[in-house]
Amino acid sequence: MTVRFRSGTEEDLEEIWDLMGLVFGSNFRDYYKITMICDSRFEPDQLQCAVVDGKIVSVLQIFDREVRIGEEIVGMGAIADVATHPDHRGKRYSSTLLGRTIEYMKKKGYGISLLFKVWLETFSHLGIRGRC
Repeated sequence: MTVRFRSGTEEDLEEIWDLMGLVFGSNFRDYYKITMICDSRFEPDQLQCAVVDGKIVSVLQIFDREVRIGEEIVGMGAIADVATHPDHRGKRYSSTLLGRTIEYMKKKGYGISLLFKVWLETFSHLGIRGRC
């Protein structure tokens, strides 16, 4: 079994949408497709992928956004849509993707990042903590 971690490409999109539809429900496949296509800031490399034997089995998306903090506009990477094929869960692929995502956001110069609370417990072993 060969496992690789990499950024997404244009050629990966259909396979990624299929995976998201499998994980989140078939009705959501087109939702994810539309949100990516219609997002003027979307780039395929904002997708981080785990590939096992040539097949994408885990993915997450980084949304490139800006937020105002006081008088400053700050770049923000919002992490969402973490999806792992049911047959590949528990192998820490999404944790590895999150680590890659943090490095990606540092290189892109994001001032802050956002990870929705529903996922915080999943990644607590990485030192990610939420505030209420």
